[in-house]
Amino acid sequence: MNARLPVAVALVSASALAFEVLVLRLLTIVHWYQFAAMIIGLALLGYSAAGVVAALGGERLARHRARLMVAAAAAQAVAMPLIAAALQRLPFNG
Repeated sequence: MNARLPVAVALVSASALAFEVLVLRLLTIVHWYQFAAMIIGLALLGYSAAGVVAALGGERLARHRARLMVAAAAAQAVAMPLIAAALQRLPFNG
């Protein structure tokens, strides 16, 4: 195993958790604090769904692990600013 892989996974995980805290703080300050539990629940649902896909993919995902990790990190880097911009523009309570 490449020695840089654990560092890359740690950095991507840390950025995802930091973004989760940012979204939580943003919705707590701008909107209502009651939605904090919903945000945490959705984040845990996303993490567990990724774990289920990884477990079910098994051998197929293992063969393409390096490419999938690069693609996932790139998708995360693109999605985070788009999500933050959408949170600022979309009306929350209709």
